[in-house]
Amino acid sequence: MKRTLIPMSATNLRALVDRTYRESHPFQWVREALINAREAGATEVHFGVEWQGVEAKGAYRRLILDNGTGMDPERMLLFLNTYGGSGKPIGGEHENFGHGFKTSTLPWNKKGIVVVSKFAGVLAMARLAFDEVTNEYGVRLEDVGDTRLAIYSPYDATDEDGVDYTRLIPEEWNSGVAILLMGSEQQPDTILGSYVNDEGDANGIAKYLNTRVWEMADLVVTVDYFNHKNRKMWPKQRNDREISNTTTQKWNTRRVYGAKHHIVSEMRDSKLAASGSVPVAGGLATVHWFLRDGTVTQSSSVANYRGYIGHLYQNELYSILNHPSSFRSFGVPGWLKENLFLIVEPKVFDGHAGAYPNDARTTLLLGGRDAGRMLPVPEWANEFANSLPSVIAEKIAEHFDSLVGTIRDEAWKARLIERFGFKWKIRKPVVDKSNGTSRIQPVQPVHFPDGPRRAVPKSTGPHEVPGREERGTGFAAAEGVPATERTVAGGLPNYEPRPRDEFDAPWVLASWAAPNATNDYQGCVLLNRDHPVIQLHIAETQRQFADQFADEIAEEVVNVYGELAVAHVAHSERMRAIMPGVDLDKELRGDEALTMALLGMWQVDAILLPRISGKMVKRKSA
Repeated sequence: MKRTLIPMSATNLRALVDRTYRESHPFQWVREALINAREAGATEVHFGVEWQGVEAKGAYRRLILDNGTGMDPERMLLFLNTYGGSGKPIGGEHENFGHGFKTSTLPWNKKGIVVVSKFAGVLAMARLAFDEVTNEYGVRLEDVGDTRLAIYSPYDATDEDGVDYTRLIPEEWNSGVAILLMGSEQQPDTILGSYVNDEGDANGIAKYLNTRVWEMADLVVTVDYFNHKNRKMWPKQRNDREISNTTTQKWNTRRVYGAKHHIVSEMRDSKLAASGSVPVAGGLATVHWFLRDGTVTQSSSVANYRGYIGHLYQNELYSILNHPSSFRSFGVPGWLKENLFLIVEPKVFDGHAGAYPNDARTTLLLGGRDAGRMLPVPEWANEFANSLPSVIAEKIAEHFDSLVGTIRDEAWKARLIERFGFKWKIRKPVVDKSNGTSRIQPVQPVHFPDGPRRAVPKSTGPHEVPGREERGTGFAAAEGVPATERTVAGGLPNYEPRPRDEFDAPWVLASWAAPNATNDYQGCVLLNRDHPVIQLHIAETQRQFADQFADEIAEEVVNVYGELAVAHVAHSERMRAIMPGVDLDKELRGDEALTMALLGMWQVDAILLPRISGKMVKRKSA
């Protein structure tokens, strides 16, 4: 029996289009226009101003021009009147469909979107609009002679629209497309994008493209923009540029280069110092890193000049993040985020593994066995942290030594190490002459090969070791010895006071950075030194003692909170045997758990007050 398939049809397309638009990000239509032009083979794309309408009607409309192949008039209707991104059949995961140009512009251009195409020297025109009678979007039919057509030759509509549509595409172009956004009754000006989608920034298009697109390659993209938010200062015609008594122009044209250009180019105040790539997850993804030198003072109005983390997929960046906590997951402290760019590029889905974008083109998902899951970036970040490029690690090490806090009370530190240190396991290189694949400089006490054995003093406290002058290596210092990374007892984590803005939320009192190369595989508790609990505790303690101790008290309060946090983290390691299978870093060392553990001023005072009282006694007796 021969069977045929009846294609599905859609009703209430307006609801679908409006819903898709609500889910789109600001300037989604800019991305769609650029992708369509690139797929059409364009070498130039211009987001300009339609000056005829400015001069005839005082309407400031956005005109998008590209010199691609244009559209065949016979297929133009299929392209324009099909729901989706480009009129093409819905294909694989990587096809450009879903949030098409139409769905991201029609809801705020109910007066219409005029499309003029030049294909093989022949001009054709159509208008998409909203029909208030049918309450739907679609191609508007025009009376041409005795017939009504959807696709027709451009005509002069200066009286009606203020535009001669035959002049939209430059005469010297053999092919191309012009798209004019006509706006709506509520928004007659479209030069700044959608009013309701937070697109009012004059430099919005340039910044969006310089953030969303990785490289422009051979594509020349330009944007016309106005220099004033005040509409009264906008130009009245194309040659109306100058403002009296000022060097500022009323409008300018800016070229857009893409995100990578602004990361690697030399600026007036900073330059690229080093870059590289680190494969993770067995080649499922690559982390590209770019480290800059200098203090960034560049305005961020047209590009992101300060460091960020992004996901790269087919020349587009997704999920831009720049919070310090996001960098910490990569083993990078918050203070370095201004000068470090981390671009995570997952493998493109090949039917078995890799990434593909969601329909909204706003985030990346995993395909294959883990279909639909978010990218496991935290796992990839941890792997990157454990194999941190030496250039980054050295820069962190230089800064880290001056910031890190350790427990200063030697007696209490000794008790903690004695009680918890043997449980604090870390990954660290140890001597392995037979199978070691890396090299280290050992510091264990051994005799010098050419001299008598030195006496090593007995231990006078838990885990004490001889001073460096009492040690000998017995090996050539330049070569080191073979070593293998193993799990060994690590002593205690460290703590580091950090400002409030480096935490995910103001309520976070402490955050745990798991052991990695940047913290010498010890782990580090990041303490919110500006937290209201700590500041209140400082103020109350200062009131109990003389004013001359105010600074010392503030420092000591922060230190005790840090030391207690270290103790809690070190103690939590004992739970590994008691509660097997529990994710300690998530359940016991998460922000919520650490914050709760540090609340309760009595536990801090039990350590703090004796210290301060002791210092006061020493100060008075001195």
